[in-house]
This record gives sequence, C-alpha cells and structure tokens, in this order.
Amino acid sequence: MDAKMNSMKSNMVWELVGLLVRIGCKWIYKKKTNAEGKVETYKARLERKGYTQKECIDYDETFFSVAILKSIHILLSIVATLDYEIWDQKNKTIALSQSSYIGKVPKRFSMTHAKPCVQPPASGFHLSLADYPKAAEEREHMSKVSYASAVGSLMYVLLCTRPDIFFAVEMVSQYQANPGPKYWQVVKHILRPWSHSMEKCKTN
Repeated sequence: MDAKMNSMKSNMVWELVGLLVRIGCKWIYKKKTNAEGKVETYKARLERKGYTQKECIDYDETFFSVAILKSIHILLSIVATLDYEIWDQKNKTIALSQSSYIGKVPKRFSMTHAKPCVQPPASGFHLSLADYPKAAEEREHMSKVSYASAVGSLMYVLLCTRPDIFFAVEMVSQYQANPGPKYWQVVKHILRPWSHSMEKCKTN
C-alpha cells in the first residue's frame, strides 16, 4: 500500500478532494500469480465503492470496454489475412495459454494419474439415446457424478486453445440431461491426455 501511495504521489496523480465526495473508496489486495500458479507479486489497488451509487442519482448508464473472445478471433483473422504482426506491450509477442487452468481440471475429476491415450478424443465411441441409464443403480451412481461440470470445463477450453476436441465435446454435451456410465467414460477419455500434453494448450 505504501509503495502504491508513493507511486501515485511521485507521478502526481494523487489529489485530495473535499468532503462532499459521494463515493467512498477502499484498498484491494491481490496476489498476482505466474503461469504455474505461484505467487509472483503482491498488488494493492485503491478502488471506488461503486456499488454504493444509485441509478439516476449518481449515474445514468454504465459502460466498460472489455475484449471478448469473439473480438480476439476477429483480430487474429485480420492479422493472418493481411500478414500483419501483432505484439503485446510486455512480452513483445502474443500467446494464448491455458496450461495452468487445464492442469487443474484433471485433479477436479480424479484424473491426474490417468494414462495418456494414443487415439484422438472420442475416437471409436458411438453414443445414442439407448445408452441412457436404465437401472436404478446406474441412475443413483450418475447422480453423484459431476458430468455437466466436466463438460463445461471442456467447453471453456475448446473455445480458446483446444479446437481439436470440438467434435468429442459436442457429442458428449448432448446428453447432459440424463447422462449414463458410457457417456461418462467418453468424457474421461477426453480428459485423459490433458496432463500429458500441456504444450498443446499454448499457441503462439
């Protein structure tokens, strides 16, 4: 906090204002981690308590410019088509990396020690409505399985850096309403290579 205050004072961006200010402020402390999830720096930021504002009294409308994934895809398409070069300000390059996130997914579903598979995701599997759980024991077992959560994790990854699993994820996502053991086996098959192929999760 002291470092942040000294920085604002040295750059002359800190100015005390009168007591009639409607919005208060508070310090936010955060740990900044690297790609491996280890703490790199400790950051402090002074933020306004915007949640105390009232509509039509303190503001009329709000807007915050954030780059969505679709915008990034369009930008990269233009760059590739026109043979441009694109750099980020810090590293002088551009990269999409999800290795840290993907490394955590197998742990959530007890797949950390699973053997890597040679076949592509969902290769050789054929699913249909006939594979729905029929016995009461199967339905009871699948009710305890985080099927939708696992499929959601897969969807998040394929949208950014793993389009190669699109077909397999699209197939298993159709059966989230009433998943059976066979569907779950396919989901685990898709998860198996992750902890052994981290480099595929990064594109430059």
